[in-house]
Amino acid sequence: SHINGANDNGSGTAIIHSLASFFSNHPVPSDVQIFFLFTGSEETGLRGMKHFMSTIGNTLDRTTTLFVNFDNVGGGDLHYLLGEGMLSYQPYDPELIDLAKRVDTQGKIMPRKNLLLPTDALVPAAAGFKAITFISFMPNSRLPNYHWYTDTFANVDQDHLRFVEQFAIDYVQELLK
Repeated sequence: SHINGANDNGSGTAIIHSLASFFSNHPVPSDVQIFFLFTGSEETGLRGMKHFMSTIGNTLDRTTTLFVNFDNVGGGDLHYLLGEGMLSYQPYDPELIDLAKRVDTQGKIMPRKNLLLPTDALVPAAAGFKAITFISFMPNSRLPNYHWYTDTFANVDQDHLRFVEQFAIDYVQELLK
């Protein structure tokens, strides 16, 4: 049956929208372009990200383009993935991982080696771009309300979402330095 998708991935969409709003009012260096990408069809083979990469993505410079992905961040504890891959493991960029550790001044964000299912950042990482995914898990290592009828706005932890929002802003601001 239909799933509302408030956590997966309305929460990530909300974070990216918040970043777009923040940076529309805060200048970025003149030599930087920020794209706010909202992909679809992740569950059916990462089709949205694959389409982006096969069109616009293949025109971007692999040495200067970074992908920062927020997926399922509506509750639990925030993590950063060290890499992804079901058959072949694709490590994420060590500099982006180190930055996550530095920006997390409270020691609340934890590393996680891999997932059983891929996120959108796997596609650019496998294509040679620097990438990282931020994702939240419950203490039992499950995603909150993942693909379940309870994945509604009422079950999104607003305090956690605000924490992720501030972390995302701080993280991207550090990337811009």
